[in-house]
Amino acid sequence: MNSSPVAARYAEALFSSAKAAGEIDQTLEPLNVLGDLMKGEARLREFFLNPDVDPEDKVGMLDRVTQKSWSPLVRAFMQMLTAVYRAELLLDIVEAFRVLVDVEHKRVYAVIRSARKLAPDSLARLKALLERREGRTVLLREELDPSLLGGLQVMVENRVIDGSVKRRLSDLRAQLRQVSVA
Repeated sequence: MNSSPVAARYAEALFSSAKAAGEIDQTLEPLNVLGDLMKGEARLREFFLNPDVDPEDKVGMLDRVTQKSWSPLVRAFMQMLTAVYRAELLLDIVEAFRVLVDVEHKRVYAVIRSARKLAPDSLARLKALLERREGRTVLLREELDPSLLGGLQVMVENRVIDGSVKRRLSDLRAQLRQVSVA
């Protein structure tokens, strides 16, 4: 997670409130929508981040955009966030909140990179292996990268397990460079 410490504190406060209310997932869903809107809609982002726009007008606009489908907790949080002029932290807060929810639900994301699409049974076995290793539910995302030539790269949080042919060839090249020929 690359969010600022301030964003992390806001996310922790919101998470604590959502957990106490038993609304963790009901809070995450509208936050994800808001985050996606802020990333994808430049004009909405500009409006939302404009310090000259009244905070209540910002929340009113979000009410209209979300068709008031968000929970009172999220609405109150957004009112507070805009009132203290911290709207620029929203994307970092959403990311930090997602991480807290993942920890709470004991799940982790893994990226599987391979040169070719893996068979469904191979992915299922890999998922089961990772879940045993991590002790958490693993959510897989598969990426194709022909430059790997073969094998796999598995990325879980900040760890990389590289079993690709590309890495093996690179290691072999490095070893050969160290060998002196007399």
